Amino acid sequence: MTIIHLTGAGVSATGRAVNAYATLDEIKAAAPNAFTGTSSDAILAMLSERASRLIDNVCHRHFYELAATRTWPTVGEREVWLPDLLAVTSINYSADYGASYTALTTDDYLLYGGRDLRDGETPYNELVLRENGALDCFYVDERGLKIVGLWGYHGDYARAWDDSGDTVQDAAGMTAAQTTVMVTDVDGANLYGLTPRLSVGNTIKIESEQCLVTATNTTTQVASIRRGWNGTTAATHAKAKTVYVWWPEALVQQACCIETVRWFKRGSQGFADASAGGPFGTLLYTKALDPDIVELLINSGLRRVTA
Repeated sequence: MTIIHLTGAGVSATGRAVNAYATLDEIKAAAPNAFTGTSSDAILAMLSERASRLIDNVCHRHFYELAATRTWPTVGEREVWLPDLLAVTSINYSADYGASYTALTTDDYLLYGGRDLRDGETPYNELVLRENGALDCFYVDERGLKIVGLWGYHGDYARAWDDSGDTVQDAAGMTAAQTTVMVTDVDGANLYGLTPRLSVGNTIKIESEQCLVTATNTTTQVASIRRGWNGTTAATHAKAKTVYVWWPEALVQQACCIETVRWFKRGSQGFADASAGGPFGTLLYTKALDPDIVELLINSGLRRVTA
């Protein structure tokens, strides 16, 4: 049995952590009396990103969608354990140490996933070759398996990308190079009645391209974006194309909000390890994720069991 571990995801080419699990608006809504204005936005964004990466470390997985090609060694067996795989573009095997690859079809393999490792449920965590497929077992090969796909964890992947209610409104559509997108209503209600539709820190998707929202202008209805996010490719998009928003796991988003606000408040007291107050007296603080946050993530089943 081959076991694959996927690490290092979520860091940009500049070395700055990305893919925060709570936006600025979500953090402020979670603690409505803690912040006023925008003077704290920069530090909140930084703390949210750092909390998100610690959540990844605790859970041994990441909760955003990453487009990537992965290759691994195979050891002559029929099954391979995978990191969280949300969608497959192609699965390929090699018999010459990665010099060439042959594609497998869906008649050649089965994918099992979900909490109970059921056939066809996402995220996929096990690849098994069919008995009557093109390949009896994988070769003993240091680059014997190559998968092109979308990686990450979401317990309800079919609803992870949600229609924001916005569409591309640039008169001539979007070019592959522009760093803004005009939409219908940046701060309007989404399809669930929640506002704003788009917020700093949101990952959005237009067709197959992901973008990171870095600023919004509610007067011009324009969002500033970083293109080709999470391994996707910047492309042209016609006017009226739907803008989707990634919704991470709800408990992950909650954990990120709580930890971000706590870190911010500790900063105002000189990062003291303890503070007095409340009915329980002195509260001891840790330098990583708080223990109750770790328990929330583990008890909810969001922590991946690794070998």
